[in-house]
Amino acid sequence: MDKISVIIPVYNVESYLSQCIHSVVNQSYADLEIILINDGSTDRSGEICDEWGKKDSRIRVIHKENGGLSDARNTGLDIAQGKYIGFVDSDDFIHPKMYEYLLCALEDNKADMASCSYTSYIDGEMVEDTVLNQNGYTFVKVENREQYLNNFTDYNFMHYVWRSLYKRNFLDNIRFQKGKRLEDVMFCAEMSRYLSKRAVIADKLYYYRMRQNSIMHSNPSIFLEHIEAMEHNIEFFSRHEGKDFSQKYNEYVMSYILTTRMERKLNGISSEYVNIESMKAFAKLYDKYGSRNKSHWLARHVPMVYNLLKEQNVRKYLKVN
Repeated sequence: MDKISVIIPVYNVESYLSQCIHSVVNQSYADLEIILINDGSTDRSGEICDEWGKKDSRIRVIHKENGGLSDARNTGLDIAQGKYIGFVDSDDFIHPKMYEYLLCALEDNKADMASCSYTSYIDGEMVEDTVLNQNGYTFVKVENREQYLNNFTDYNFMHYVWRSLYKRNFLDNIRFQKGKRLEDVMFCAEMSRYLSKRAVIADKLYYYRMRQNSIMHSNPSIFLEHIEAMEHNIEFFSRHEGKDFSQKYNEYVMSYILTTRMERKLNGISSEYVNIESMKAFAKLYDKYGSRNKSHWLARHVPMVYNLLKEQNVRKYLKVN
């Protein structure tokens, strides 16, 4: 059997950590190297890691100063010894067959990576078995590099590394952006340089816990950081992809931020944190990469945003008359 290294960054999750580790330890595919990176936790998370390390010889525990999720994942990547790599966030858990099915899909299709679906649940809810076929994975498709790239202009694409299994050598030249909270968005884009094929299966094998004090729900600057991550991808694709795709992605970014973030917030639908600073950040991004006819485009397509920006004195960014 070929070893899978499962990298689990850990930071102040004492209430959820054992459930997470238990779900990995009890995978149907047993040849695992489980790397727990205690990223400077101030609760009992580090102790829980050590306790599990004594129970199972497959577990390696690393204690380090806090450097953030990206730094912890990179630490795991640097020491991982498996032929394949998986990521699990320490407040989530996984289906017992997740890595068995992903590895089968990856090898059956001679792919660089395989991705499953996931289910979100509110902390405290019961989670039902989400495997569609108990006798094996439920195949969806194989994507080539061009098809994978096109995902980046799809509103429904999930930029999450934890729902995938990767060949180890496929990730040799990629690392997460340290200090960034939207690291998955950037990492998934940079993978495109090395990807030949991705296998996709329908089974929901990853259980994503939604809690109010998590990184994605507690940080009021997350919208600004989303803009920053997308700008990183704009510049990345402009360097490594053709003009046609770069322009297509640029247009998608502008449309995505406006229609799914800002306008919903202004209508009271979205819980995203959108304030004048994020408006300015988007205006700068639009000024650099968007349509030259900025004020007319905004007034026509997203009048609520246009009017708010105009009222908040950011004319120098939008060139609004």
